[in-house]
Amino acid sequence: MLWIFVGILSLIILLFIFMNLPVGKRVIKNQAVSYLENKLNTKVSIGKLNFSFPNWIRLQDVYLEDQKKDTLLYGGEVAVDLSMLKLISGNIDIQQASLSDLTINLKRPETDSLFNYQFIIDAFVNPSSTPSQKDTAAMNLTLDKVTLKNISFNFKDAYGGTDMYAYIGNLRLNTNTFQPDRMKFFFDDFTAKKVVFTMDTYKTTAVLDTVKLVDTASDNIEYGLFITAKKFLLQDAVVRIDNNINGLHYDNNINTLGINNVRFNIDESGGYADEIFIDSSSVGFVSSKVPIVVMKKDTVINETIAPWNFKVNKLTIAQTDIKYDDSNKPAVDGFDFSHFDIKRLKVNVTDFKYAPDETKASVLQLAFADKSGFQLDTTHVNFSMTDKALTAEDLYIKTPRSLITRSVSLTYDSIAGITLHPQNSTLTAVLENSRIAFNDLYLLVPTLKTSFPPAQFANQYVDVNAKLQGSLARLNLPYFQLVGLSGSRINARGVLYNLTNPKKFAYDLYIISSSLLKRDLVRFIPPEQMAQFANLPPVINLTGNIKGD
Repeated sequence: MLWIFVGILSLIILLFIFMNLPVGKRVIKNQAVSYLENKLNTKVSIGKLNFSFPNWIRLQDVYLEDQKKDTLLYGGEVAVDLSMLKLISGNIDIQQASLSDLTINLKRPETDSLFNYQFIIDAFVNPSSTPSQKDTAAMNLTLDKVTLKNISFNFKDAYGGTDMYAYIGNLRLNTNTFQPDRMKFFFDDFTAKKVVFTMDTYKTTAVLDTVKLVDTASDNIEYGLFITAKKFLLQDAVVRIDNNINGLHYDNNINTLGINNVRFNIDESGGYADEIFIDSSSVGFVSSKVPIVVMKKDTVINETIAPWNFKVNKLTIAQTDIKYDDSNKPAVDGFDFSHFDIKRLKVNVTDFKYAPDETKASVLQLAFADKSGFQLDTTHVNFSMTDKALTAEDLYIKTPRSLITRSVSLTYDSIAGITLHPQNSTLTAVLENSRIAFNDLYLLVPTLKTSFPPAQFANQYVDVNAKLQGSLARLNLPYFQLVGLSGSRINARGVLYNLTNPKKFAYDLYIISSSLLKRDLVRFIPPEQMAQFANLPPVINLTGNIKGD
C-alpha cells in the first residue's frame, strides 16, 4: 500500500511542477480556450496565462467575440491575488483584484430583443433545472483591494432606445466589508479619477426583457443598499444624461468631490457625512416636459414619503456653477427660481441636519452671482425649520447694494397652514442697521416695479431699523425707522393689520419727529396728478397719529 501512496504523491508533485512550468501553463491556457470556444461556439483567445499556486493568477490579452464576430470583451490584463485553497471550503478570499485596458461592448439591434451576450447565458444556464431552496446565509467573500485602469463600457440598445457609455481612467478601492449579496459595502478608501458617464434615450418606451436566472419566490429576502466610506474622492468626472423624448437634460462636470466618513443606509432612510467638499465644478439641469393632467375633485392620492434623515457636519462648495431650467414654467424677469444660472457659488455650512421634524444649518458663507444680475456677496445665519417654527438667528445678508442683519422668527400651525391660513402665523423680526436697495427688490420681486416705478426709484435705497412682532393679522411695530431716497426720515411706532389681505390691509401709526422731502413724496404721485402738489414745501415735518389703508 505504501508504494501506491508514494506513487500517487509523486504524480501530484509532478503535476504541480508541470502546472507551474511555462509549457504547463500554455497547456492549461489552451485547454481553457478550447473549452470556452466549444461551449460558446465563438472565438475566445487568451494571450498569456500566468499563476502561482495557490496565491495569484494573471490573464493578459483576453478576447471574446459575440456571435456576429464583433468584440464583446477585451481585457489587457486581469489579475487576481486570492487564496485558492480556501475555495475548497467555499470561501472566496481575494486580497487584490486589478483590471486594466478592459473594454466591454453590450448591444442589441432594433429588430432583436436579445442582447449580444445572451448566448453566454444560454450556454451556462439550464432552464429545465429545478431551483434549489434559497440560501439566506451571507456569502463567504472577502475583497481587500481593487484597482481599475482604463476601463470602458459601451451599451447600445437600439431595441429599447437607450445608449450608455462609461469610462474609468483610474480607480483605487480598499474595502473593509464587501457583501454584494447583502448590498453591504464598507470602504476604507474609494478614489476615482477621469470618470465619464453618458446616457441617451431616444425612444418613447424602452422595452426591457429580463432573463430569469433564479427562483423569485415571494419569501426572498431583499436587502437595502448600505455603504460606508472613510474616504471618498472623485476627480475629473463628467456625467451627461439626455432624454430626447421628454427633453430632460443633465450634465455635471466635477473637478473635485470629496466625502469623509460617509454612511448611507437605505433601510434606515438615512445618511451621514463628517465632511463634503466640492470644488470648481458645474451642474446643469433641464427638467422634462410634463403633460398637464386634470384630476377630478374627489381624487385621493395615497403617497407615503419615506422619513429620510441626513446629517453633514461640514459642507464646502467653492467656485461651482449651477444652471436650472424648468421646461414647464415660462421665464420671468429678475431672479427666476425656475430658470437660474448661478456662477461662482461658494458655500460653507456646518451642522447641517435634514429630518422629518427639523431642518437646520449654520451658514458661515453663501455667495453667488446669477444671470439676472442679482448677486449675493456674503450670508451668515443660524437657520432652523420645524413643522411649527422657522427661525433665522445671527442673520447677515449682503449684496453689492443691500444689507440685512439681526433675526427673523416665524411660528405657524403647520407647514401647509402657512399657505392656507397665513393670518394665523406669528412673526418676530428685528432689523438693525439694514439697507434695502430698490434695484435688488426689482430682481427678487419684479412686480414691485408697478408700485415703485424704476423711473423714480431705481438706484435708490432705504436704511431700516425696526422691530415687528405679532400675528400677520395684527403686527405690532414697537419702533420703525426709515431713512432713504433723497434724505426723508420716518420714525414711528404702531400697528399693521391684515398683511396677508391687500383689500383689508390697514395701519395705525404714531409718527415721531419725521420729515419727508417733497422730491421724495412726488415719486409716489402719478404724473397726471403732479400739478395738485406743486405748492408743497420742500420739507414736510410730521408728528402725530396717522391711520389709513
